[in-house]
This record gives sequence, C-alpha cells and structure tokens, in this order.
Amino acid sequence: MPSKYALFEFFQENLIEIGQFNWIQDYENIHQKALTKETEVIVQWPKSKTALKLLGKKDVDINKTKTERYPAYVLKCGDDILTLRESASRIIGNKHSPQGNKRQKTPNSKYVDLDDEDSNSVSMVKDVPV
Repeated sequence: MPSKYALFEFFQENLIEIGQFNWIQDYENIHQKALTKETEVIVQWPKSKTALKLLGKKDVDINKTKTERYPAYVLKCGDDILTLRESASRIIGNKHSPQGNKRQKTPNSKYVDLDDEDSNSVSMVKDVPV
C-alpha cells in the first residue's frame, strides 16, 4: 500500500509542498520504491484552499474538488505529515519547525534570486548546488 503523503517539488515553479500521494495522476500504477528525485509525475493539485486546509486532518478526495495539473518530482513519501513538514523545512533551509494548518507552496531554496534589490521585478534564477 502506498504512503499517504508525499513531498513534491514543483520544478517549473521552484516550489516544494506536501500533498496526498493519491493526488499523483495514475498513482495506482506507480511503484513507490522505484520513484527517484528525477522521476517526473503529474500532480492533481486542489484549487480549493479549504481542501488544502484539511490536509493532515481528513483525506481530500481529489475526484470531488477542482484541480490543476502540475509536473513535479516526489522527494519523499510517508504516512506522518509532521515528518514530511520537517523534511520540507530542512530542504528550504528554514530553521523553525513548520507549524499551523496553512498550506501554501513554498519556494525551493536551492534556487537563488540574482536580483535581490527589487523583489517585485522579474529576475533570472540560478540553480545552486545543495
């Protein structure tokens, strides 16, 4: 049986977020142990903020909510959402443990903004080895 949750890297948006493993398109056909950080999957991400607030408290039925599809990598899987939050926190370099129920996609810290002076402007992003 696959894990309940997954830590996703939405590489086109430079974001990391936790979601349910069954949000992966055709998750029934994916062998979880065969997933690597380079394995691209399509995630059906809920549009509803209410659905995202339920994550960790109640299963979100992806068939009963509107979704958007995003390509992503699965960084880690597990049944304990708190462990995945700690992993996400380490990946993005946050020293504080994640708290609260607010779910927002978090910028991936392995990318550095080359234009630090004006955060409102569009800037180039450079991949930095971790």
